[in-house]
Amino acid sequence: MRNLSACQCCIYCVWHFIVINRLGACVSQSELRQQIEQQYTAELPFIVWYSTAAAEAKIELVDYFLRQVIDTVTVDRFQLLDMEQMWSKLLRLNEIKDCGSFSRHWRKTVEVIDWQMKKDDGSTALRSCCFRCEGLLALYEELLER
Repeated sequence: MRNLSACQCCIYCVWHFIVINRLGACVSQSELRQQIEQQYTAELPFIVWYSTAAAEAKIELVDYFLRQVIDTVTVDRFQLLDMEQMWSKLLRLNEIKDCGSFSRHWRKTVEVIDWQMKKDDGSTALRSCCFRCEGLLALYEELLER
């Protein structure tokens, strides 16, 4: 069982998940959901959440997180990200993984991401996708897997 010294009342609340928010106060899953929903806007489609149980931060789309994930994880703190912040995370991860290069371009009226991928055999291949939250997250997750 987790150390619940931050909130002594939670020792008696073993039937629900306990979450530590950014202010360090103990909150329930429903309170966490409320905090996320209050901060969420269309301009902040990503959530980064941290848990003492996981070694690394996790990133997901806020809508999916609220529908499928929130009730299955313990969250110590979270942050909502916009597209540019997520783009920066992708570029920083690529600096670590060194899996090629990323660039953004406008093709007609659509902004796209081009990924000049380094393949295992040393060759390269071009992969393109729209600069949308789903595509950005898919690329980020693919980099994590490499």
